[in-house]
Amino acid sequence: MKHGRYISLLLCACLLPALAGSAFAAHHLKDESGAGEVRKEAAQTLDALKHYGAQQRDEAVAAAKELLGKLDAKIDALQDRVDTRWEKLSESAKAETKQTLKELRKQRLEAAERLGSLKASSAGAWDEIKKGFSSSVDALSTAISRAAGEFDNR
Repeated sequence: MKHGRYISLLLCACLLPALAGSAFAAHHLKDESGAGEVRKEAAQTLDALKHYGAQQRDEAVAAAKELLGKLDAKIDALQDRVDTRWEKLSESAKAETKQTLKELRKQRLEAAERLGSLKASSAGAWDEIKKGFSSSVDALSTAISRAAGEFDNR
């Protein structure tokens, strides 16, 4: 019994500083890309969108448009960062970055098309259309977050 207590104390003594250090780092390291912010904002809006019924279409569409505007701003900010550092990138990094931005724009277009469907959907199709929009925006926000993180690591 004593050995179990000592082992527990020893584990706590060893793990506590490591956990505290990682919590400190996570709290104090600056997320320059805003990648975490993108996912958080999208998740909050998409969660709210789940609760809108067909009779609240106007509010849902307004929230969806606002979210797409924020995602557009993140894509534009990433493009600006790319433009600023373009000359310093290797040829392979340039090719990868071009392809990534092309894919982001393609996903953004798909989300816009889903928004159009959301605006025009019937009450019977509302939930299904809403799920499709949410799925496309979730994929887009994930892609933006990933692209920003990858670019910052180049």
